[in-house]
Amino acid sequence: PIDVDFDASGNLFVLDRNANSIYSWTGTSASTQTKFADMTGGLSMEFDPKGNLIVYSNKSKLHLLAPDGTSTVIAGCGTAGNVDGTPGQPLTAKLNNAFDLEVAADGTIFLAEDPNAVVKMIVPDANGSYEHAYVTTIIGTGKAGFADGIGTKAQLNSPYSICLSEDGKTMWIG
Repeated sequence: PIDVDFDASGNLFVLDRNANSIYSWTGTSASTQTKFADMTGGLSMEFDPKGNLIVYSNKSKLHLLAPDGTSTVIAGCGTAGNVDGTPGQPLTAKLNNAFDLEVAADGTIFLAEDPNAVVKMIVPDANGSYEHAYVTTIIGTGKAGFADGIGTKAQLNSPYSICLSEDGKTMWIG
């Protein structure tokens, strides 16, 4: 397993990178394990406020898995890179190995991209949909290093983990 998360009902979800699958457990018994979805190369996952599971795969795509397991690509063109893409067209962005992601209460998604040395933000449209979301780099120059700074003036080196405060106003990067 490479990542775990709980849904709003307390069910455990495990992203198993080697099995290319996401499994779920209800309750505390191991016998309740079921395969929730296939996910080739999954690296990180988090539930959004609507109960969808947001999953980053190392195929340079960000997926939304509905509660029934239906998968939709919501960002990334499938080619690794560091390009925000065209605003309102999230499938034009080039993403690369987001080892962690967080979803804010408003549905905004934050990705910690290790090789790009950046944190990207995917902002849903006014209706809360990712179909016309925009992708933008908010932290990091795109060049690995260590330098204090605000936003894209800061340099990060292998950002592997991020954590948002409950109010979404503070981010910690590991």
